[in-house]
Amino acid sequence: MTRKYPITIAAAVVVAGAAVVIPNSSGQVSTLPDTLTLEMRHREAKVAFVDEPPRMRTRRSSESPGDTAIARGRLRSRAGVPAGQVHSEFVVTGGRSPRTTEQATGTLVLGDGQIAIHGAFANTGSEKDVIAIIGGTGRYIGARGSVEIVSGRRAVTFTLRFTR
Repeated sequence: MTRKYPITIAAAVVVAGAAVVIPNSSGQVSTLPDTLTLEMRHREAKVAFVDEPPRMRTRRSSESPGDTAIARGRLRSRAGVPAGQVHSEFVVTGGRSPRTTEQATGTLVLGDGQIAIHGAFANTGSEKDVIAIIGGTGRYIGARGSVEIVSGRRAVTFTLRFTR
């Protein structure tokens, strides 16, 4: 679980390709980029950990089902320009560290709306996970798609791909 905490704390606004057109419930059309890349620097993440029984008995990490990490951080463009904030929660659903599975929920709060993401991580040693974009507000109303999350040494990078 430890390597994933800041994952949903990401951001940079790099738009590539054509736009995705999404009608909302009132019939208005929202134009989204095909891809949005967000970045979060690890050193800017704030993480709180709730250790449910059985409690960790050593300094070595031993997360177990029910343990929760709450994380937030500054979102930045790859150029380092502040782009918003991220708020996330990671709950261990199975296994023991370092091989846990986790349910992840996050919200990327940007200047022109919010993007909600949700999914499960299986800590198998890979630094890359893919979870769902489940909705949004403002410019991102009705957003759907997937987000590829890559945890690097200095930052976590989110590549959001919106579906039509």
